[in-house]
Amino acid sequence: MGWGLGIGEREEIRAHGAAEYPFESCGMVLVRDGDGERVVLKCENVARWVEKEYVVHPDDLRRGMILVGEGFRLAVIYHSHVDGPATFSMEDRRRAILAGVPRHPEVLYLVTSVYAGAAMETRGYRWLEGSRCFEEVVEA
Repeated sequence: MGWGLGIGEREEIRAHGAAEYPFESCGMVLVRDGDGERVVLKCENVARWVEKEYVVHPDDLRRGMILVGEGFRLAVIYHSHVDGPATFSMEDRRRAILAGVPRHPEVLYLVTSVYAGAAMETRGYRWLEGSRCFEEVVEA
């Protein structure tokens, strides 16, 4: 299945995580299927004062919705874990599911571990309907 990201996009996401340290980074990748145009939307984390959490700024959510209105689809939601592993934590899972249903079942979730300002490992997770849970997806 893989991630479907280019090397530049992966590195941009990882660099964003390192640049935001000691706070969590967050963002999304949107893709327009017709022409293949791709946008890495680096978002502002408005929950910087809360340790090990992120909340996307409403202006960034609006920018994402404008892109969707222009024919893009949400392909990736990403964030970093500060001084912690690149696992899809219980909190990540809780926030990705609403009333027992995944908010974005088709989206790849990427988590990058950032230690002391250096991006280390990045892992991807997808909702698998058959198992009704998020499972790690190996990068292709």
